[in-house]
Amino acid sequence: MILVSNGVTRAEINEATRRANICRQYRRDTILNLKFEKVNAGIESIGRKFKRIVTRTSKEAEIEQLWKNAANEALKASVHGR
Repeated sequence: MILVSNGVTRAEINEATRRANICRQYRRDTILNLKFEKVNAGIESIGRKFKRIVTRTSKEAEIEQLWKNAANEALKASVHGR
């Protein structure tokens, strides 16, 4: 094989093939789930509204909390090298 003769190990080839297959499956899943996107968005919206009613949180307070959570997740990701 050309790759093996140029110093690429079989393990590296297998790992690259495995990662490519995983990415391919994610793309397939995305395409299959696109038809349900509006339904999922609606369900998430209803869930957020219900949670706001139950917890008596304003929309502005919820948005502020979401931004704080996003900042914390980004910080964790940068610390852990993701």
